[in-house]
Amino acid sequence: MDTQQPTPTIEDYLSLIYSLDFDQEKIAGVKLAEYLGVSAPTVTATLQRMERDGWIEPGAKKQITLTEKGQKAAIAVITRHNLVECL
Repeated sequence: MDTQQPTPTIEDYLSLIYSLDFDQEKIAGVKLAEYLGVSAPTVTATLQRMERDGWIEPGAKKQITLTEKGQKAAIAVITRHNLVECL
């Protein structure tokens, strides 16, 4: 069983990727940089770490998809944030 927990930065990326995918938008590093207000090299480095750790996998034409592990973590992050907002 994998017990690795995402860092706060990875959580931000996971929830954004999940939300964009839910809205059926194409997910690319350039779009993430724009939404997160960070540089393209920062996004590239973070995505490389996320791929290495099994959160995402690259798709065709540099599009990003969450792995099963990434989806579960993204749902947990979004659920936790929604609960905090309700309280």
